[in-house]
Amino acid sequence: MLGNVLSWPLPTKNVSVVDEATAAAQSSCILSPHVELRVGDILNVTVIAKNARGQLKTYGGDFFQAKLFNSETKASLFGLVTDHYNGTYTVQLPLLWPGPARVAVRLVHSSEAVQVLARHRELQPNKVFFLGLFREQGTEEKVACNAQRSEWLLNGAACCCEFREPVSGEVWLCRKPPSLPCSAWVSHSFGGYQAQLSNLETKLLKRVKGRLGKWNDIGERLCEMCDTNELVIPRTLFPHKNIRKAMWVSLDGMTRNQMDHVLISKRFRNSVKDTRVYRSADIESDHYLVCTTVKLRLRKQPKEKKSIRVKCDTAKPKNEDILKTFIIVILWSWKRGLIIKLVMKGNLKECKNSRGITLLFVMGKILGRIIIDRIRGRADCRLRKEQAGYRKGRGTAEQVFILRNIIEQVSEWQAMLCLNFVEFEEAFDPIHRESQWVIMKEYRILEKIVRMVKIFYEDMKPLSKGKRKKCIPGLETQVPAGFYHQDQWTSLVCESQIFSSASQVSVCLRDKQILMMGDSTLRQWFEYLVQHVPSLKLLNLFTSAKSGPFEAVDTDSNIRLEWRAHGLPLRTSETPRADLHYIAAELQGVAGGEHTVVVFTIWAHFTTHPLSLYVRRLANIRRAVVALLQRAPRTLVVIKTANTGYKDVYGSDWLSWQLDCVLRVMFKSLPVVILDVWQMTSCHYSPDNIHPPPEVIRNEVDLFLSFVCPK
Repeated sequence: MLGNVLSWPLPTKNVSVVDEATAAAQSSCILSPHVELRVGDILNVTVIAKNARGQLKTYGGDFFQAKLFNSETKASLFGLVTDHYNGTYTVQLPLLWPGPARVAVRLVHSSEAVQVLARHRELQPNKVFFLGLFREQGTEEKVACNAQRSEWLLNGAACCCEFREPVSGEVWLCRKPPSLPCSAWVSHSFGGYQAQLSNLETKLLKRVKGRLGKWNDIGERLCEMCDTNELVIPRTLFPHKNIRKAMWVSLDGMTRNQMDHVLISKRFRNSVKDTRVYRSADIESDHYLVCTTVKLRLRKQPKEKKSIRVKCDTAKPKNEDILKTFIIVILWSWKRGLIIKLVMKGNLKECKNSRGITLLFVMGKILGRIIIDRIRGRADCRLRKEQAGYRKGRGTAEQVFILRNIIEQVSEWQAMLCLNFVEFEEAFDPIHRESQWVIMKEYRILEKIVRMVKIFYEDMKPLSKGKRKKCIPGLETQVPAGFYHQDQWTSLVCESQIFSSASQVSVCLRDKQILMMGDSTLRQWFEYLVQHVPSLKLLNLFTSAKSGPFEAVDTDSNIRLEWRAHGLPLRTSETPRADLHYIAAELQGVAGGEHTVVVFTIWAHFTTHPLSLYVRRLANIRRAVVALLQRAPRTLVVIKTANTGYKDVYGSDWLSWQLDCVLRVMFKSLPVVILDVWQMTSCHYSPDNIHPPPEVIRNEVDLFLSFVCPK
C-alpha cells in the first residue's frame, strides 16, 4: 500500500543540461472555458509543462503547488494537482466564496529535481550529521553520530557506540570516542550539513528562480510575489562576474547586495537577452545602475473595423440549422431564489403560523414577467375555461371566491359536492419537464421562448447551509479541507470553532492534561497557548530553550500543558540526553482517559534520512497508540500533519509531502484525529517558512481545540 502511495513517475531520459528540465517561465496554464462561474462550481486548470527551450514535456513527475486566492479579502484555498504522466496536469479548485479570485500554480520542483531529492534521500543518509558529547572525570570528547550505520560514520573503525532504547527499540549510533567509554554519552547536538551535489543537481534544485545567492525575508517576499503574479527575475538567469552582479558594495568591499531588480512577465521571458549592473560616473551615490536588454518585435496595430449592426429575428432564421444551434444564456444569479420563513401570526413555535416565501433577483423577475406575457397570449386561447391560476381574471383569489360561493350554495340546497385535493408540495417537483416542453410546442409557443423557460430549470440544485459534522476522531481529510477568508480558516471537515478569548480556551481545556510531542512546529502551539492564556503559568524546568521539555499549569482550571521533543534524530542545540524521549516510549507511560489529550507530530527532522527509517519509527508509534486506546478508549489522540516550508535538498516540500503521505496511510484506520495543516500552510499568503506566522498558528490551534471540545 505504501508503494502505491509513494510511487512517483520517473523521467524517460536523463538530462545533461538544466535547460532540458521543466521551466516555470515556459510552462503555461489554461483555465477551463466557462460562461459563468458560481459558488459551488469546480474550476479546472490545465498545466502544460515545458522545458527552458520551450519544448513540451512528454512525461510527468513535476511537483506543483496550486491555490485559489483573493488578496483583498485574504481568502485562499488549496488546489488538488493531478498528474497525467504526459507533461500535462489538472488542477481542481472549488469556488467557495463569492467575488473575484486568482489562480496561482507554482512549480516547486521539476521532475528532474525530484529525482535528485529522492536519490540523495536514500543514498546519502549522512548529508546531515549530529554530534554526541561524551564526558567523564573532567574529560570531554565530541564525535559524529547518526541514525544509521555507514562507512562515513564508522570512519574506518570496526564498530561504534550503539544506543538502543529499551521500550521502542530505536537505535542511535555514534563513533567511538578516542578515550572515553560509550557509557559517557551525556548530550546531543546538531553537527552540520554536507550534501554532495553536482553542478547540474545544484542548478536543477534552483531552477525555479534561477541562480540565487543568500537572500533575506524581503527577498523571500519578492520571490513569492513573482511566483504569484507570473513574473520573472531576469538577474537570476544570466551568469556574470561579481562586478556585474552587485548594485551596492560596502566601503571595505566585503559586503555586496542586490537591492534593485527588474521584473518581467513570464510571457516575455524569451525577449530578455541580458541583465547586468553597469558602473556609472561618480555622482555622489554608492549605488550602481541595473540595465536589462530586451528584444521585442513590434507589430503594426491593425485598424479597427467598423461593425455593421444587422437586426435579425432569432425565432425565424432563414437557415433552420441556426435555430437548432441558437444558444441563450441566462445569468445564474437571475435564476437564484432564496427561500426564507415568513412569520404570519400567533405562536412562533408552531409551523402553521409561518410560511415560506421565495425572494427572486429583480432582473430575473422582470425577465420572468416578460416571458409570461409572451406566453399568455398564445396559451389562454387554448386552455380550458375551468383551468385557473396565473391567468388574467382567473387568479387564485378569484378561484377561492368562486369555490366559497359553490360550497355555500350547495350547503344551502343540501346538494352533493365532490372536491378533489392535490398535494402541491408533492406535485410541484416531480413535474415531468420534458412533457411540459412538448405541451408548450403544441400550444405554438415560439421555440426561443421554450428554450428560455428551459434554461430557468437547467442545472437547478438546492443550496443550503447544511450542518457540518461534529469534530470527532476518525474523520477523513478531504481536498480542500477548508479555506481562508479574512485570515480565518473555515474547516470543511467538521464544525470548527473560533476561540477568540482566553476564557474560551480555559473553559475548553478545563480538567485536561495535554501532552505534546514533536518538533518546533508543534512547539509553536505550546508557545501560542501560553502567550494567549494568561492563567497558564510556565514552569522553569531549566531545560534547553529549543528542545525542552516545557510545562505550563493553570491551577484554577486544573490544566496541565506539556511539550517535549520527539527524540532523535533532532537538529537542535546541545541538549541533555536524558531529556530526549522517543514518542513510543513516552506513550507507554501515559494512563490516558477522557481528561487526557495526546498530540504529536514527526516529519521535519526525517526529510534527510531514508524512508525506511521513518516507516519503522511510525510503526513503533502506531503500536503504542493502539495500546493506549485499548487501555483508555476515551483518550483523544491528535496527529498534526506536516506543513510546507523548505525547498532545498535538506528539507524540500516534496520530501515532507512523501513523509506526510506515509503518516496518513499508517494511521488512517485508527480512531485518531489527523489534523491537516499542510493545506493551511500551502495556500496562505505568507512567505515560505517552515514555522508559520501567528495568523496560521492561531487557526491551527482553533481547529485543534474544536476537536478537544466539539459542539
